[in-house]
Amino acid sequence: MTIQANNITEAVQDINRYLAGKVNHEPNNINITLYYVGVFHMIRQAHNYTVYEGTIDYTLHASPSIRLCNAVTVINGNFHVVVLINMYVNNTYYFTVDGIINNEP
Repeated sequence: MTIQANNITEAVQDINRYLAGKVNHEPNNINITLYYVGVFHMIRQAHNYTVYEGTIDYTLHASPSIRLCNAVTVINGNFHVVVLINMYVNNTYYFTVDGIINNEP
């Protein structure tokens, strides 16, 4: 996944929006909760852009919305992300993202 943004705050918001879009917000008889955390480090810096790379680790919990059934499926994984900031970023060598997204009413 590649994110292009004007600053780090915008990049974090874009990552959060991207992940929220992956979790269906209509119940459809399945409750889904996504937990995620990622750490990014600078890999290139130039006068008009800065590039970060990192890995987002996630845990996805899915269960039927029927209260009589308590079965839960848990999926763990990670994926690589490159973030291109459209400016020179001074003194920010690392940044993180984390959150919880769910579709339960």
